[in-house]
Amino acid sequence: NFMQRGDTSLSGKSALGTVGRNQQTSNYSRTAASSEKTKHAYQSTAAGIDYVFDSLTERLKVLKVQVREDDMNLKEFKREIGKLRAKKEHLERKLAAKREVYDQFSASTPEFPDTGIEELYSKTAAAHGRGIKLLQKEFGYNPLYKKHNGSSRTFHGSPFVPLKPPARNNKALPPP
Repeated sequence: NFMQRGDTSLSGKSALGTVGRNQQTSNYSRTAASSEKTKHAYQSTAAGIDYVFDSLTERLKVLKVQVREDDMNLKEFKREIGKLRAKKEHLERKLAAKREVYDQFSASTPEFPDTGIEELYSKTAAAHGRGIKLLQKEFGYNPLYKKHNGSSRTFHGSPFVPLKPPARNNKALPPP
């Protein structure tokens, strides 16, 4: 028991020697066991690092492919934008030319005087209606142009009725 406790008073040098050897053997087995654990830990860490490296390498390949595709799409997008800008410029030039013709026409044409055209149109439409009634009364005129005389040669059509006068609308082209 005194050797296990390391008590040197009873046995002197021999107790120290045995205890020292036991400690060395114990230290060696602890060192060997800890080096095995360390080796295993290093190996599992290395395997984990290899896995992470491999998965990151694969992800990098995928990202490179996506970047290439994005670059191609960007080039196509820029081409389409260029086409649309060219079309826009063409349409703007065309609109400017048409505005110029409109401005020249409106500058050379005097304002249409308000001479009672709407009133004249309304009177004419009313007179037309009175004329149709007169034709019906005096001559047996049918406004639908149907002749009901029993013949097989009847004509079917629609009567002419003048439209109501249009609302006065003096709107010019919208400003550029």
